[in-house]
Amino acid sequence: MWKPSFSFKEHSPFKVKSEPQARMIRAIKDANGKSGLIVAPCGSGKSAVLLEAAMEAGTMVLIFCYESQGVKQIAKDLREHTTLMDAQICTYTGKHKKKLNARFCYLVTTYGMFAGPEARRNEASREVRDFVFKTEWDLVCCDEAHHMGADTYQPMIERLKAKRKLGFTATPYRSELFSATQCRDSHVENAFGWFGPVIVRISWREVEAAGLIAKIGRARLDVELTAEFRTAYEMAMGSQKRYIAALNPVKLSALVAVCAIHGAMNHGGIVFVTHLITATVVQRLLQRCFGEGWEVLSGGSAHGEEATHTADQNAAIVDRFNDGQLKGLICTNVAAGAMDIPECAFAVDLDTDGGRANTEQRHGRVARTPRVHPKPDESAAELLARRLDKQKEAWYYDFVTRGTEDEAAAERRHHFFVGEGYGEEITITTEGLLSDAQTCGATLPYVSLGEQMALLKEVLRYNALKGVCAEANAAVAKAKVPHSGEVRRLEDKHARATNALMKTKIAQEISKAKKQQQLATVQAKVVRRQTINDAPLNQNSYDIFRALRLSIRVLEEADMLDAAFAPSDDERGNDE
Repeated sequence: MWKPSFSFKEHSPFKVKSEPQARMIRAIKDANGKSGLIVAPCGSGKSAVLLEAAMEAGTMVLIFCYESQGVKQIAKDLREHTTLMDAQICTYTGKHKKKLNARFCYLVTTYGMFAGPEARRNEASREVRDFVFKTEWDLVCCDEAHHMGADTYQPMIERLKAKRKLGFTATPYRSELFSATQCRDSHVENAFGWFGPVIVRISWREVEAAGLIAKIGRARLDVELTAEFRTAYEMAMGSQKRYIAALNPVKLSALVAVCAIHGAMNHGGIVFVTHLITATVVQRLLQRCFGEGWEVLSGGSAHGEEATHTADQNAAIVDRFNDGQLKGLICTNVAAGAMDIPECAFAVDLDTDGGRANTEQRHGRVARTPRVHPKPDESAAELLARRLDKQKEAWYYDFVTRGTEDEAAAERRHHFFVGEGYGEEITITTEGLLSDAQTCGATLPYVSLGEQMALLKEVLRYNALKGVCAEANAAVAKAKVPHSGEVRRLEDKHARATNALMKTKIAQEISKAKKQQQLATVQAKVVRRQTINDAPLNQNSYDIFRALRLSIRVLEEADMLDAAFAPSDDERGNDE
């Protein structure tokens, strides 16, 4: 049967393969059409291998990404680097839906778009879903393939009709199935045996030794909780403990120190976090210390924020960072998987869970190094020498708050790095780091106890903000209702009017009503912000502040004077 020939464009850098890429392509071909996993580090060129395998497979190819940002990047690479025509490249996400080509279809989408039940889907969505499941695909490619083992995704992948399925990942792990006593290969078989075997595996050290990813140094900093934060940690409940460990003032001062030292060398970097409150506080802190130029990459927003983060917005932020317009990024788990940031010189693991997949994704963001292509008639030894000469050097810092769950997470990360050949870890001290930062002219934060207590208040209040924000948002929506109704009434009246003069008059009324609507919205948002700022602490948080026995001056600086006059347990009991 005739099969069209697609290829990389003549001048595309994807046309020249590195040794690991050539090894991946060779392994895929040697597998003789069998499904399986390609395991290789971030930055080793898996995306180009995925595209080449797709083009060689045929005309009907389905490519899954974990999130919309990855869809956008792969579709862009297909358009810019391959001979496929635009009509043959289809994207399908929540916000971007392109009509499918039934004969030549390279469909790039997310796992989530086709996973789960069919209920609540509109007719157009059901038609696309039927097309995907009824088509016999020449190839199904699963990018970030460690996600496909999720309970919601695996049944969908297994249901697809395909001549072949290939999974591409740097992290073939599923945390819910991982056991510390289980060897790596046994875990992969247990987690992904349903999909197929590992076709090829390439280690981080192998790719680094070839000069294809950065030469990375690892450093660990163990910090103590301040006396007040230690008391708060011991009295806190649930997720409050994690927030306190992450936003320990000593840890944040160390973060400012690292950013100051690298900033003096004009280095851009990433701060990795898990929780949105950490991202919010860190961005505010770094902008206060270093000015604008620190942006958050995430999939949502913290309580008290209004805007959420879309894949397009995240991609635009990454572009600004790569263009040198930003000093650094603050990145959550949601956004860490699909960033291509070769200009990153350092990363700080500030607030992370220690999971293998997350650790490797984060490590991969700092591992990118400029690609060096072979010259005509250049020997392998000469090419290697040139690559090593231009190889980027980068640092990966692990920040750990002693006596908290940070220590267990750091130990899990360390086991991963040892398994990948990165057992060397430099220990740095808080005193030495802060001293080096001050020689760079850095002004360290949280010097006063009052400032530290204001931070503690924000941390303790965070969980309670969910309900407060919901009420505040409802108030904003309610304030818009009468004005929105008036605008709709006037627009309907304008549509029915037949007299030109009357239409003009109604149009003026519509303009006035819209201005009133905008004013009401602004006023409602002011009230919303004030409501959030005035949100009370829960009783346990008041008990923590009372246990700290802070002076009136410190409480006043932290805007917590009411804690000094809160009733005791005995007094509350007597009132009852």
